[in-house]
Amino acid sequence: AEAGGFVLLMGVALETMTLLHLAEQVAGRVPFRRWANDRQGRPQQVEAGGCSDGFGRLAPLLEPWRRQRRRCAPARRSPTAATSTASAATTPSWAARSWGVGGRGRGENSPQRARRAQRREKKAKGGAAHMRKVFACAQRTAAIGVRRR
Repeated sequence: AEAGGFVLLMGVALETMTLLHLAEQVAGRVPFRRWANDRQGRPQQVEAGGCSDGFGRLAPLLEPWRRQRRRCAPARRSPTAATSTASAATTPSWAARSWGVGGRGRGENSPQRARRAQRREKKAKGGAAHMRKVFACAQRTAAIGVRRR
């Protein structure tokens, strides 16, 4: 958060965001200790994240930083196009110019390439029927970016 970063959740809730376990460690919480076999089959004690069921209770605290955007990207058929769309929606313009991603990028995952891929898919799949499927997919997939201001 201090570096101005984002967390992108696509189709999942806070209960499945394992990054919160890292935040717990950074805050000084000692992870649970469990037993597991190493590569030689000998048991050893390891640190492991605990149960994530309670992470949903953090939602009211994170609400001021929550940004939710829905984009019509065919996530099931073209993950590259879906991630490019999400990147373009959440990448600040200065980063897009510096890193070549987001709104002005010309890289492998640039929005221009994503749009071209979507157009090709649309032509190949047959117009309106394909767009109905894309829209239905977009309704099921929510991209949530959490950013500290």
